[in-house]
Amino acid sequence: MKDALRFYAPAQIFLNPDCGFGTFSSRPMNTWETAAAKVGAMVAAARELRGRRSMR
Repeated sequence: MKDALRFYAPAQIFLNPDCGFGTFSSRPMNTWETAAAKVGAMVAAARELRGRRSMR
């Protein structure tokens, strides 16, 4: 996200939760704890991005 801000306005950046959350058949790719940590990191990044938006 920080690198993307060098080239794009915050309104042009979208955080996509798709990567690493899928499953293959009945074999989950991640544990519940790992998925929750990924969502938490994405929320923190979105909050930071929104904070920078107000600085432009």
